[in-house]
Amino acid sequence: MITRDSNTNSLWQESLPVYAPRTTRISNHFFDVIIVGGGITGITTACLLQQAGFRCLVIEAEKLCYGTTGGTTAHINSLLDTTYGEVSRDFGTEQSKLLLHATHAARDLIRSNIEQFRFDCDYRDCTAFLYAKDNKQEEELVSIALKGKEAGLDLSFTSEIPLPANFQKAIRVPHEAAMHPIKYVYGLAAAFEAAGGTILENHSFMTSQRLKIKLEVVTSNGTFSTRDLIFATHTPPNFNMVQMKFIPWRSYVHAFETKNPLPNNVLVYDLDEPYHYFRSHRWKDRDLIIAGGEDHETGQKAGEVHSFRKT
Repeated sequence: MITRDSNTNSLWQESLPVYAPRTTRISNHFFDVIIVGGGITGITTACLLQQAGFRCLVIEAEKLCYGTTGGTTAHINSLLDTTYGEVSRDFGTEQSKLLLHATHAARDLIRSNIEQFRFDCDYRDCTAFLYAKDNKQEEELVSIALKGKEAGLDLSFTSEIPLPANFQKAIRVPHEAAMHPIKYVYGLAAAFEAAGGTILENHSFMTSQRLKIKLEVVTSNGTFSTRDLIFATHTPPNFNMVQMKFIPWRSYVHAFETKNPLPNNVLVYDLDEPYHYFRSHRWKDRDLIIAGGEDHETGQKAGEVHSFRKT
């Protein structure tokens, strides 16, 4: 079982042992690129660069998928928190089209990696449903659908949703997906190492400094040199001006057994504020529903129990 950066356990982290990197010690401490962070972003970046011919090192403060990746609900979706209408309003329609293209490229990259490296991560194609409960939400839903179509999103209105909930109007979006996020990262990490990449766990980034044409990177368990340094973490450490511009948010997730499971190939979202999202997962012959939501700025609610109950 993988430990977690919270007081609760993750379904994904409970279902797998910790990753065991091939290398625990290295003789050559110089790398073309060092990536800080062993979640899906860091391992994906490292694998792409290693495949392109760069010698890469991933340093992870704990174990792979210790943080956000180990707690995600693993919706691979093009219905985003920031709607295409909001992007179009603030940056223009072409930028909303570019955002949609990026979400589809990410989905296609995941699928391509699974096919290329031949590992199983419970990946499946899904149809997403977004529903409105009242007149105000229906008006918002119609706007989301209109601007989504302008961006190029394939969607249609539907009179049915797979969730036993009262609703007035809903849209469906095909060609979304879901997976087991840690199985995916483990498969990609193995491919990265097979290509010559190096993963060092229990190496916390401490600081870095520029020495002529290279960077010296100091960790809790050694010092390394590199041409380029990539942070694939939350807020990059030791960059105080950047940290002051970020507002951390907290989200909540339940995984619970049910006798009335959702179909295995659907993702469901509501338009509440804060909103909620749902998917299914089959684990140890048990049908589970994974429900998430109640996002809020960290420290802006009295306690976590209230949010868990609402979710």
